[in-house]
Amino acid sequence: MVKILGIDPSLTATGIAIVSKEPQSRPVWEDTWVINPLMKGHERLEYIANKVLGAVRKLNDGDIIVMEGPSFGSGGAKSHELAGGWWIVKHAIWDYLMEEDLKIKAFYVIPPRSRAKYATGNGNAKKHAVIESVVAQTGMYITDHNIADAIVLATMGARLGGAAVDKLAADELHKAAPLVNVKNQLENGLSSF
Repeated sequence: MVKILGIDPSLTATGIAIVSKEPQSRPVWEDTWVINPLMKGHERLEYIANKVLGAVRKLNDGDIIVMEGPSFGSGGAKSHELAGGWWIVKHAIWDYLMEEDLKIKAFYVIPPRSRAKYATGNGNAKKHAVIESVVAQTGMYITDHNIADAIVLATMGARLGGAAVDKLAADELHKAAPLVNVKNQLENGLSSF
């Protein structure tokens, strides 16, 4: 059985989704939740990293981690803290994997627009469109866009890692393009770690 952890990092509401998949069986969405820190600054970043590590601790050798990449088009006062927070979480994961000698199958970083395009066919899709797509695909009752994003990330990682948890219908070929882009980046030496 392989587990896939999807992480939608944020300073205010980090989405987490864990799905497990055995060959020839239906996927089981084991856990979905949102990390909502109430503090600011260093305390907030440490809190987020520790809560994400709580999810990583549920993984075993051969499992997959998928994290949404930073938005390079973001600006404003919080963009610096967002980027720093992203790297703190990624480094905390790397450090834990090294300390525990956990040999995950892959760590994928998915660009934000690729996540939306995979879910809806539109890289600029609104949050409600992604939620609707996830509900239609999984049959789960979801109202939080952070969880929906984490589910899409886990779904993409499952397909990239050869343990697809979704169906790819003929009218959903738009889902292939973001995956090809991620695979091309990895094959061209842009390592996730």
